[in-house]
Amino acid sequence: MMKERECFKYSLNYWVLMELTEEQLRQMTPEQLQELQKANCVFCHIAAGKVQSKRIHEDDICLAVLDINPCNPGHVLIFPKEHYAILPQVPEKVQGHLINVAKNLSAASLRALKTQGTNVFIANGVSAGQKAPHVLIHLIPRTDGDGITSFDLKRKRLDDDHDDLARKLRQRLLKDQRSGTDKEKEGQEEETQEKQKVPEEQEGDEQKGQEEQKEEKGQQHKDDEKNPDERLKKEETKKEGTEKEGGSLDLDNIAKVLGLG
Repeated sequence: MMKERECFKYSLNYWVLMELTEEQLRQMTPEQLQELQKANCVFCHIAAGKVQSKRIHEDDICLAVLDINPCNPGHVLIFPKEHYAILPQVPEKVQGHLINVAKNLSAASLRALKTQGTNVFIANGVSAGQKAPHVLIHLIPRTDGDGITSFDLKRKRLDDDHDDLARKLRQRLLKDQRSGTDKEKEGQEEETQEKQKVPEEQEGDEQKGQEEQKEEKGQQHKDDEKNPDERLKKEETKKEGTEKEGGSLDLDNIAKVLGLG
């Protein structure tokens, strides 16, 4: 729930627009926060066709449009049609699709615009430069001397122990992977249990039917012992029926049906 609320901190203007205080936001459920974001997200409006854009690519999962305030000509924004505020919320299948679209657009940019390279990045969080509460992949065509310096990263000498940093990252990654595996197993177990319910119910019905048949036969046997004449009458009737059934399937009748008689 905390992650959902932190998504709102990426845009103070959003709070002002909605005239909501931080306390009011704390009292909202994750579902309410999601709907509130979606209703006021310009990129959701672009995906719905409510806001005009220069569309470069569109499919069932994502859109790619030209940025209206580009760093360089051909600056493209790639984003999912479904509303996700930050990258960890995006399902793996959608993430993979977005990256594949970015790869294809990068190749198209190099050929069509005769650029010398591209920067492909995601600003994930306000501290990383995220401005809108919707996951965006920026694809920026680059040429030598274009004046963009934001990717000129300054290196720092860290006093922290690198071994300790690596250990913390590994432990966190392993914990998250185990958590994801456990959830997947739970889902598979629930699905298996649901599938097993049907055969068990059918087996129970069959067993119940067999028990009822046994009871009927037992009762019939008792009745026959009490009334031997009635039993003999039933046997004769059954015999007559069998003889009639057999007689209806003689060779003459079969030949007539086949048009041979």
